[in-house]
Amino acid sequence: MRCRVVIAACVVVAMAGTVAARQEPQPQPPRRGSGVVQGVVVLERRPLAGALVTLGLTYPPGLEAVTDERGEYAITGVPPGSYHVRPKVPGYAIIGEVPFQLLTLDGTEPPQRINFALQRAGSIAGRVLDADGRPLAGATVYLVKLTAQNSLVPGNVVPTARTSADGEYRFTEVQPGRYTVGARPPGPGPTAGVTGQQAAPGPLYYYPGPPSAVSTEMLAVTAEHPLTGVDIPCVSPATGLGVSGIVRDERTKQPVANARLIYGAVDAEGRAHAREGPEFRSDGFGRFTIPGLEPGRYWVGVANTEPGPTFGRPVLVTVAQASVGGLEVPVSQGLSLAGRVVFEPPGRQASTAPVTVIFRPRQIATALPQSGDMINGMFQKTSAVGPDGRFVLEGLPPGPGIVSLSAPGSRFAVRIEQGRTIAEMGAVVAAANAPDLLIVATEGTGAISGRVLRSAPSLQTNRLRVSAALTQGTGSRFATSGSINPDGRFLLENLPPGDYTVMIVHSDGRYSSRIGPVTRVQVDAGATATIEIDLSTGAAR
Repeated sequence: MRCRVVIAACVVVAMAGTVAARQEPQPQPPRRGSGVVQGVVVLERRPLAGALVTLGLTYPPGLEAVTDERGEYAITGVPPGSYHVRPKVPGYAIIGEVPFQLLTLDGTEPPQRINFALQRAGSIAGRVLDADGRPLAGATVYLVKLTAQNSLVPGNVVPTARTSADGEYRFTEVQPGRYTVGARPPGPGPTAGVTGQQAAPGPLYYYPGPPSAVSTEMLAVTAEHPLTGVDIPCVSPATGLGVSGIVRDERTKQPVANARLIYGAVDAEGRAHAREGPEFRSDGFGRFTIPGLEPGRYWVGVANTEPGPTFGRPVLVTVAQASVGGLEVPVSQGLSLAGRVVFEPPGRQASTAPVTVIFRPRQIATALPQSGDMINGMFQKTSAVGPDGRFVLEGLPPGPGIVSLSAPGSRFAVRIEQGRTIAEMGAVVAAANAPDLLIVATEGTGAISGRVLRSAPSLQTNRLRVSAALTQGTGSRFATSGSINPDGRFLLENLPPGDYTVMIVHSDGRYSSRIGPVTRVQVDAGATATIEIDLSTGAAR
């Protein structure tokens, strides 16, 4: 089957990179540990010899083994960490929901047994083309598996490939299912005159649409009919419908220049989606145009994530048989909230910089039906925390919001006070002359280790996650989740001390729901609490 790709949207994906030295660095050997991963690989219910099984961190690759005549494999010396385990057999893929098995080791487990059954795989192949239709070498191509609702398959990883000198790419060992593919052109190389730096990567062009796109025309992969000729032109859509208008300051009625526009679709079920596409900004007169749209309902707004004293609100627009013009997108003068962050133990901030305070408004996206946290997050404001712990949030819409703390590489339980009143779950109010905020952040050093017993051991654990939320202490906010090993073991680390509620969550790619019992466990600083959850009886201990 031959399908010709027409790009509907693209998105700039920021990825850090460094300039390669003249001689490629030699790969470092994987760390060694005491863990053991073993199992059997079968094809059509028969043991498969010579199958390569890889076990590695997402970055960098890890250890591997080859099955013997009985289909058995064993990978020894595995260090603690989280891994993707998968067999690699040309022309075949795993039977199941995702193309790998999640695994987390803490160094104390018995040997982990993971068996795989294989099926005939499908394939997707094509070329990546530049704006002039010429083959593009060195482009990165992404393959994303989707659910029936066009959202990401839970626990899935995005396989990648590089185009050849002829611009060709190929994915083999593809599980039957629904997919979208995307291509990102290679970067232009080092920034002129700056040693050790590389220009920002180009946009990512999806076909037939990005994850969560309203369109249902995704790539259907089967083992019987390889998909070929899936060519991805790296060019923004120049035709189709569009929305144009002006960004205007609500107070002064003046146009707002260089405002960054964000937009998305509203589907037939009333869900608002974030549109992955190129960045659009208003010109010097506040005018903007968003091209390449299909008929449907959309929302358009000014991103609040940029620093400044203003904020934007989204507006709804319907695109029917013709482009829409004259849309006014408002920008308003916002309020400010100042405050201070105090770390426990003191001095922690110096080792976790940069630290950021985030304000996520509760009412800014009320015009968007079923917008969800992702859409609301596009209207959040942030402020860096200074060496003295001080911060100032600017451009906030009046009304309630949620304040949180971001510190890469660290986890904190956060207690927030506004005017000596504890803000339950971080809920504060932005208003004129509002009291300052006090944020007390307690470092996480504890852990919860446990095991989940299942009545159906064959249930793929990629659909399950263990979730823990801190419940002790008024105003404290902390929650985390982790993967569950095939034998039911899990480990949650770097937890602030306190009383936790622990539960098992099942996800089908669209909805998440709790299954089994809810239990409480006390976590002490520097200690590991253990728990066992039995999904077959509903007991936890």
